[in-house]
Amino acid sequence: MKSEMKDQILKVQKLMMKTDQPIFRDDFNRNRLFFRLSLETKLAIHSYSKIKNNLYKIQAENGLYILKGYSEPGNLESIIQVSQLLHKNGFHEGLMYEKFNDGQFLLLEQGLVWVLLKYIVPKRKFSFSKTEDRTTGLNTLQNFHHHSKTIIPFLPFELPKENMIVKWQNRLKIFESHVPFLSKWFNPHVIGEIVYYSHFALNGLMKEYVQTEEVILHGDVASHNFIRAADNKVYLIDYDLLSVGSAEWDYIQYASQAALPTFPTLFLLGNCANNF
Repeated sequence: MKSEMKDQILKVQKLMMKTDQPIFRDDFNRNRLFFRLSLETKLAIHSYSKIKNNLYKIQAENGLYILKGYSEPGNLESIIQVSQLLHKNGFHEGLMYEKFNDGQFLLLEQGLVWVLLKYIVPKRKFSFSKTEDRTTGLNTLQNFHHHSKTIIPFLPFELPKENMIVKWQNRLKIFESHVPFLSKWFNPHVIGEIVYYSHFALNGLMKEYVQTEEVILHGDVASHNFIRAADNKVYLIDYDLLSVGSAEWDYIQYASQAALPTFPTLFLLGNCANNF
């Protein structure tokens, strides 16, 4: 047993010598973290690099990984369960969380909750300005919905129900409450048109909207949540805003992101509401 522990200590010491990061004050904490990681995984770690606080990229013998720490894990367990169920049911363009030796996906160390993920090697930055990315990104989102609807009955917890109409009604109220301020910086006539057409669109939507088949919604289909990977596939990441509702809500958001310059009203209304 002592011999095994000594081997582990030497392993971590060698790892620390290979890091491409300069020496800094939390060396002790990093040593302890990676010593714990070497005990709790079967990874043969060769080196690592610090991306930012509590986020590391690890080069292991069998590939690249991401180690991420959370001070407030929130719904992290639910996100991991959804990710695993999606992968099990055929959606392979998402994040893959790795189990630790105890069979769990979460590691408690230094007051943080750590997760280990397979690193998706990027080919280049995903961009809605590229036709190829818009098309492949939409295919990935449709694939996400196709597989997500099949796992809803098997979730051991309830995801929140999406009610986009209520959300946009609330955003409009916030926007209207700040019209006096906004009118000092923008043309009052333009502000008036935004308010008028927003009410017009929401009233029409409430009358005409028909609920379709429920899927798990991603909720944040911005360009930074898509990765054009080295294998040329497009991956969809970051499941912090998962909910259940009609797939059309994700598609509306996707369309507005993909054609943002032609949707100034939605952009101004959404951003002003979010920033006040």
